[in-house]
Amino acid sequence: MNEAARVALAIVKEHFGEACRLVFATLVARESTLKQVAEGSGLPLAQARESLTWLLQHDVITFTAQPQKSFSDKPGPNVYRTIVWRVLQRARIPRMLHYTAKNHGDLEESIVQVIASWRFFFTVERELTDRVVPMLLGSSRTSSFERHHCSNPHRKCRS
Repeated sequence: MNEAARVALAIVKEHFGEACRLVFATLVARESTLKQVAEGSGLPLAQARESLTWLLQHDVITFTAQPQKSFSDKPGPNVYRTIVWRVLQRARIPRMLHYTAKNHGDLEESIVQVIASWRFFFTVERELTDRVVPMLLGSSRTSSFERHHCSNPHRKCRS
């Protein structure tokens, strides 16, 4: 296992817990099906499935669906693989948030935080509604984002 994979395993353990780390370690060793992940990690099948779902939601693993052999057959099992570089990027999120807050303001920091924690569209939409919209409606100051983007006459901005 290379250094990047070892660092990624530590990040996965810190962010998602031990069960996800075991699943991720199994997938770093080799691409695997759900059954192989459960056997390789030593987790019960339900817990391995839950960990895979969690890692998929956070976009640090991916899968390939196996094609059907014939029209009447069921599709084959999914094969899961890691995306190590995306895990390594998670370590940079706090630095990005600090830089954005320091140089651009709270609104922009909230937008970057929502994008950085992207999971599903409805989650992002809910977070935008809960965090960013109140800042827009309640803020009397003009943010650097608004100054930059509202200066363009072709864009619509709040009045």
